[in-house]
Amino acid sequence: MSLADQRTGVLHPVEGRIGIGLGPTAEGRRWVRLTNERPLAVQGLLTGCTAQEAVARVGLLFSLCRQAQRAACAAALQAAAGRSERSDPGGPVRRQLLTELAREHLRLLLGAPAGRMASGAAQALRPLAAEGAVDLWRALRDVLSGLVLGEPPQIWLARDAQGWLDWCRQRHTAPARLLDHLLDIVPPDHPHTGLLPNLASWRREHAAAIAVRCLADARFCRQPEWAGAPAETGALARWLGEARLQNWLDRFGRGPAVRVLARLLELASLAEWLAGEGPPLVRAWTLDEGTGVAAAETARGLLLHVVRLRAGRVRDYRIIAPTEWNFHPRGVLWEQLLNLPWPVPPDRLHAQTQALVAGLDPCVDWYIESAHHA
Repeated sequence: MSLADQRTGVLHPVEGRIGIGLGPTAEGRRWVRLTNERPLAVQGLLTGCTAQEAVARVGLLFSLCRQAQRAACAAALQAAAGRSERSDPGGPVRRQLLTELAREHLRLLLGAPAGRMASGAAQALRPLAAEGAVDLWRALRDVLSGLVLGEPPQIWLARDAQGWLDWCRQRHTAPARLLDHLLDIVPPDHPHTGLLPNLASWRREHAAAIAVRCLADARFCRQPEWAGAPAETGALARWLGEARLQNWLDRFGRGPAVRVLARLLELASLAEWLAGEGPPLVRAWTLDEGTGVAAAETARGLLLHVVRLRAGRVRDYRIIAPTEWNFHPRGVLWEQLLNLPWPVPPDRLHAQTQALVAGLDPCVDWYIESAHHA
């Protein structure tokens, strides 16, 4: 797969797929295989670039979470140059990141394909690109009160865990129907795969540990680990510790339903994030002379950029997207697919697999490949 046209040199958005293979073994058990077909070549396309050229190229290479990609790239480059270790961007950059986060959450909750949004939400949020943070919350509040929650977000946020269950069982909105459906289609599960710590809790040594592995072996970017093991990232990881969400985890397991609930909780709480009371969206660290790391929160989870400069130009560049954490070949999806009840009718297995994958929301296409035996 070419990321740059060989004749013109024009850059194209990064593509790829996640392959999900599953079926019975000869012994009557189940096998699961996850294959990441995303190209690593994108990192080489930034080699030799100046900081300005690298940020511009990243903006062209990524069609999803483009603002977060650009912000992480700019922050990593600044840290590598020793100019600043950014704790969090404010002003227009923060508004752009929050707008992107809200749009991606809404797209999934309202059932639109990746990169698109359901028509009602798209129309309501169209002015956001040119308006300020106050207007962002006003437009989002209207979408939440109508299409998403069916009631003002402050009323929904005041519900307890049982109140959220009552809300979804009433099925008044598309996200409520989705949540109710997921509670019934995917059995409770408590995977052992850990949750990636939220960005606010990261320290310099955390960033350094990731960077060392990335720079030593680019393949680590495709199968990242936290403290030597796979980890899940996303809204659920950011909201871990919220008492009502924990109640759902204990009762319904760590499946797609609680991940959808975490997205709803994040959207309904966005007013606080806009006021600067939420967690940081971007952080960066200077590791040594010429090396910088930056992390950015996105709707799908934590995005990391690692850069090493030489004479003001990119010598090495590494990116770990949320999809690489959540679709690790021995990560949370692999574990949950392996633990689904077996045997099960093929159509139900397909529906359960679709629900688990959609809950983690990969930023690339995916496909299921079934076989009679491993």
